[in-house]
Amino acid sequence: MAACTLLAMPSCGQGNKKRTSESGSEETTDTRADRHSPIIVDLSSGYADIDIHKDSIQNINIAFDSPGEEVLYGHLILPADGPGNVRFSQITMPNGDTDGPFGRDISYDLTAKGTYTLSLGESLMQGDPYDGNFIVELHSGAKIPYEEPSGYFVRNDVDPTQPESLKINSQEEFENIFGMAATMSSRPSSIDFSRQFAIAVIGAPTDIHTRYEVTDLIGKANIITLVYRTITGKKQSYTIRPFLLLTVDKRFNGEIRVVEQSSNTLAANE
Repeated sequence: MAACTLLAMPSCGQGNKKRTSESGSEETTDTRADRHSPIIVDLSSGYADIDIHKDSIQNINIAFDSPGEEVLYGHLILPADGPGNVRFSQITMPNGDTDGPFGRDISYDLTAKGTYTLSLGESLMQGDPYDGNFIVELHSGAKIPYEEPSGYFVRNDVDPTQPESLKINSQEEFENIFGMAATMSSRPSSIDFSRQFAIAVIGAPTDIHTRYEVTDLIGKANIITLVYRTITGKKQSYTIRPFLLLTVDKRFNGEIRVVEQSSNTLAANE
């Protein structure tokens, strides 16, 4: 099956795909193209996702423009029923230089203005060639400064049934979720919601030593993307509620997207 050349958020497959326009009518997009043609993606909004079908031993190329001085974060979403031997194998810069290989995630500084190309394919040293569908998520933007307040915990009455991520804009919202873990020797970090907002990632209760770590916080147009990874360690004799808490200046306000990077398991607690 061939790769395809489309604009914006394409869906790549065999034959014609029907899409529904804003007026409700169906539009047909021809997705048949030369297997060597790149998928052209518009990242001016800071985000795009691409549905792809890849044949065995087929390389997929995705091209996009960048104004420079920003960060790219790419993430592959594969079916859960198999290992899926596919990765970001290479990035080609506007001047023709290349870098790679990478894994199912890529975080890369786009320092130069121009067109970049991402190549995706198998690792020929690991597993069977991949033949099937997957999704590529791409996020881009300039780095956003942030702080990580300390001295707080997730309240016991916060719904523990599933992890969630949220944006918190006021002290009242914050106090409905977090309590203060003040001690004789330390006080929680102060948060000024008149000039800041908070981003929280809250996990489900667990007896496994777990912490979340920021990989990237980037912004473009009206989208802010938080990329984090989960680091786990040994089983504990008690239950914790892992969370990640950031505060950001309101001049960077926008829609929040949260992406979990591939996990890294540690042999011992940190």
